Amino acid sequence: MKNECIYQSALLKEKKEIVHGFGNADLLISDKTFSSFFIPHTKQIHSDIIVSLDEQKSEMYTADAFVSTEKNVLCFVRTADCVPILLYDSKQNHVAAVHAGWRGTEQEILKKTVMYLQKNYKTKPQDLLAVIGPCICKTHYEVGSELASRFSETGTHLDLAQINKQQLLHAGVGENNIDVVHICTFEDERLASYRKNKTEKRQVSFIARLR
Repeated sequence: MKNECIYQSALLKEKKEIVHGFGNADLLISDKTFSSFFIPHTKQIHSDIIVSLDEQKSEMYTADAFVSTEKNVLCFVRTADCVPILLYDSKQNHVAAVHAGWRGTEQEILKKTVMYLQKNYKTKPQDLLAVIGPCICKTHYEVGSELASRFSETGTHLDLAQINKQQLLHAGVGENNIDVVHICTFEDERLASYRKNKTEKRQVSFIARLR
């Protein structure tokens, strides 16, 4: 995979207050845009843990959702089939990056992140813009009927992107404020897919305030 930004959302691209994108993991190192940014060391554990990168200074942040209200603090998640979600409070310029595999989705980490922003930073759900990034699509995500039934899904496949979209809607985010990226990690050769080839490679989904 080349060091490139593969996708930017039309919802966020014109917002001059932030930078965001979905791309190769080495992008954060190779792109000079981020040379002056605080790039945290993170460990994702398929949980519903949310941390603020502003208030809890740490050598390692162990969580699956990362929030910031400060400039030049990079919120990002690494994925290779799981769902990356970027959140932007369009009124207050708060940002968040969320990692939701099936475990995190079952624990409603995305909905909880919206609630976290509401409680701690007075974010109004209707002011949030959300981008559900490239992930494995339903066609290629066979999990078995028992697991699928836990999400009220019929059959043996899960549509994690749509399940997370429903969490946003239930949390009060407007339909027109949600961008679901229809790029499947299993199908797109530019992206890492653990299910396809058991790769250790990851892509990153990132967002940060510029002002």
